Amino acid sequence: MGELQAVDLAILGAGLALASGFDLRDREVPDAIWLAMGAAGLLLGGVATAPLGFIPTALWILVGALVVSASIPWDRLPGRTTLHLDWGVEPLAYLAVGLCLLAAGLLGGVGAQGGLPWSVVGVYLTVLLARGLFEAGILGGGADAKALMTIALFLPFGIAPILPSPTIATTLLTSVPFSLTVLLNALVLLLAVPAYLVILNLHREQFRWDRSFQRYRLPVSEISRKFVWVDDPEVGVRTLGVEAETAREDLRIRTEVQERLTRQGVQTVWVTPQIPFVALVSAGVLVGVLAGNLIFLFWGIL
Repeated sequence: MGELQAVDLAILGAGLALASGFDLRDREVPDAIWLAMGAAGLLLGGVATAPLGFIPTALWILVGALVVSASIPWDRLPGRTTLHLDWGVEPLAYLAVGLCLLAAGLLGGVGAQGGLPWSVVGVYLTVLLARGLFEAGILGGGADAKALMTIALFLPFGIAPILPSPTIATTLLTSVPFSLTVLLNALVLLLAVPAYLVILNLHREQFRWDRSFQRYRLPVSEISRKFVWVDDPEVGVRTLGVEAETAREDLRIRTEVQERLTRQGVQTVWVTPQIPFVALVSAGVLVGVLAGNLIFLFWGIL
């Protein structure tokens, strides 16, 4: 591991630890964290790319700018009707950058001196992946997508894991964007949640096949103090899927639901926990650096 990569990992680890702390506490990560990490990743990546020449460095700056721009709170800037990326500027930016990368790859080759660096390809693919998953509703929060994009600036593709790993797992790991490995690791770790809920519901003798894998019963008096969505068809309340752009708004929704159910005399309801996915993504990075891609690892062992 080179000195520059060690610095990358140190900054990435510190930033993700801070982001995870906010996610666990508030289920919300300030944009300033992603902006600071994005700027650092852009700078360090530029230093690593500079020896390849002007064009590779310019291409790195282009894809890095896409990542950093995703963390700018456009909706809170003056003149949002002209600046807000949801009005079509963002898709055009993705397309324009993609065309530049295509032209550079065709003219100068991929991975060649003066051509299109593989690191740039890795970041661009991650941007498309993260944005696509967010728009499809698979990534439930903007912070999740920003985390994956930001990670790509520090580790565009996978690195050989620290712990021993089957050769095929290491080969696959270094051939795909590292953010994909992080996402898959996080999803594997996420399986612990339904397992825990099943055990909890069995212990409480409240297990039901139609809901105990993702829900548990909670006293109404605790709704405002827990990060949950009320998802109880028996009382006709379902906040799962209700969008809350900020932690403050989410608290307001939970408080209003709690007050309404209290007035109705409801004692307990089924709720779905709000998973701190940024914290899981951060754990996925740690697992990726230590052991690689868990799915590739299991495949290699089998």
